[in-house]
Amino acid sequence: TEKPVITEAPVTTEKPVITEPPVTTVTTSPGIPDITLPDNVPPVNVVIPDDASKLIPNDYKPEFYYEHEKEFSRLNDDFTIKIEVEKNIPDESDKGYRTEKVEVVLTKDNVVFPTDITPGSVYDDTKFKYNVPVKLTLAGVEADEAVKSAIEKADVTVQLPVYIGQLGDVTLDHKVDQFDATYMLREIMANDMNLSSVIAGDEVLGSNTAAKSELGDDMFDFAMFLADTDLNGEFAQLDATYILRACLERDLSGTEDKAHIDEKIWQGLGVLV
Repeated sequence: TEKPVITEAPVTTEKPVITEPPVTTVTTSPGIPDITLPDNVPPVNVVIPDDASKLIPNDYKPEFYYEHEKEFSRLNDDFTIKIEVEKNIPDESDKGYRTEKVEVVLTKDNVVFPTDITPGSVYDDTKFKYNVPVKLTLAGVEADEAVKSAIEKADVTVQLPVYIGQLGDVTLDHKVDQFDATYMLREIMANDMNLSSVIAGDEVLGSNTAAKSELGDDMFDFAMFLADTDLNGEFAQLDATYILRACLERDLSGTEDKAHIDEKIWQGLGVLV
């Protein structure tokens, strides 16, 4: 009689797989250990100034916005931001690594505007220049994964300057009234007679030191932008007519606010939808 052989299922013990961040190494000749970066040196370092707005080019011209607009969205087609990245590569030097600088160029497609603020919520009747916080993304950017990952972790926010004003505020005094229309008509007459600009002269913008300090060389262009009340991209007598009609409608409404034109009035005139 043979005793039955009792077999048991084999017990399998597997060690957990522990994954760690990759360590940058350089492969050397066979038989020689690979070189790695010193422990306190990151593979990639993103160089961001304390004031990230310094990333914006010095020749950047802020976009113009009307107070009634519902979002921030505009950038010039040639807009770029350059981010400097330092790649640390291990070597056999005394320091243990060398640093190579890489420049990553971002375009307007890499700028994400905030959705929780609008030109109307930012404009406060005291100034024209404001900063809008925008995020930078890496969509479509050609760079190695280590560089892209480092930039994403840096989570860069840039304060983008913009100009905001009221539709019709040609004199840049934070109110819309008959004077704006009057100066527009005088400007048109001066243009027809090949005379010097009335609006750019000392009588209007030339004496507006507060606006000049904010807008600089963009002052006249911004005034013409606000003067385009029919939003067709041209400066004409009809624009002045709309201001006069809007002021009349405001007075008839009985409002005590004589500085602003309510959006519903512009809509009633067919200017806004």
